[in-house]
Amino acid sequence: MYATDPLYDWRPARDRGATPSIDTSRLLRLPWTRDDNPNGWIEPTTRCQLKCPGCYRACDAPGFEGEHFRLAKAKADVDELIRRRRINALSIAGGEPLLYPQLDELIAHARSRGLEVQLVSNGIGLVDERLKELKELGVARIMIHVDRHQGRPGITTEEQANLLRREHCETFRRVGGVALGFIQPLSTGDVDDLEVLVPFFKENADVVSLVTFNRLQPLDDAAPPQGRSGEADPIITKLQETYGLEWAAYLPKTHSDDVSWLYSQVVLSGSTVIGSLDAKVFGAIQDAHRRKTGQYLFASRKRHLSLGTVGRALTSPAAWRTLRNWRRVRRPGDRLRLQLVLVINTPTRLPDGNYDRCEGCPDAMLHEGRLVPSCLLEILKGEQRVIEAS
Repeated sequence: MYATDPLYDWRPARDRGATPSIDTSRLLRLPWTRDDNPNGWIEPTTRCQLKCPGCYRACDAPGFEGEHFRLAKAKADVDELIRRRRINALSIAGGEPLLYPQLDELIAHARSRGLEVQLVSNGIGLVDERLKELKELGVARIMIHVDRHQGRPGITTEEQANLLRREHCETFRRVGGVALGFIQPLSTGDVDDLEVLVPFFKENADVVSLVTFNRLQPLDDAAPPQGRSGEADPIITKLQETYGLEWAAYLPKTHSDDVSWLYSQVVLSGSTVIGSLDAKVFGAIQDAHRRKTGQYLFASRKRHLSLGTVGRALTSPAAWRTLRNWRRVRRPGDRLRLQLVLVINTPTRLPDGNYDRCEGCPDAMLHEGRLVPSCLLEILKGEQRVIEAS
């Protein structure tokens, strides 16, 4: 039986000793750890054309110019991440990675080591020709950050930001072969923006395969969020309402009962959401990849539907509900689309000076020989200490 698969603990979270703030009893607790993780994170440059408020790499600081790092060091970091984390994919971020003069060589090195490559970019300069080059190099996915707070000329609302997002969608449609995702930081003051954002992502689900919402909260939000429920959180509640989604998988936090990464695999017919895949299907895809490659899945240019995965899906009530809905609402020409929705909760500082952060952090990077959460690096530098990823 799948429920007894040794890779996953399917018991309700309460039976595993947790007291979830979001009801995780029906969710897959992703088995990623510090040393067995699908994603590696590297930043070969800290230069960027934008100064986004609150940039985690402090690119918005007065006088900040940034720097490019030696290709030899970047390659060595890739090799070390492979050795220490058993990664399936490499996320190349920054700064703006497209500014790195030796980006193509770095991508080629990662591909030569069998890694899928994801870029995290502001999208400036990502024209058809450059996307074709990245496609030829074997880039699997590009995550683009566009929002109304970045100080981009002529963009002060999310409606205006959608015009730029649409241009990126058209570029990826013309070129094909590279998955497109969008990153959207959100504070509680941005909740109403979801009324504009979510319809756009649904309408472009043919090309937008992943949407990541970075849930921003004050870093010195001193007490662990004991008792906070998913239903009471305005961002998560609004996402559930506007998408019509259900959650499938999560990563916990290190010092509280809150979740850090929260996944939903939305299924659409055209631009209409007809259901969400549940923990069983989400876990089956992860499981199939793990059994075949020895690694967990993070990014890939390949489809991961095997007979075993389909068989497990057929035992999922959520999958059957989705198929019934599709028969009811589909129109001629509509195709089934999958869109992964991810919410990332930022760390908070605790009264003892520690940080409530992501357990099994997929975005940890090497710093002074240690794996450090990339979002905390600048803060830890200022505090002259290192907190290793968990």
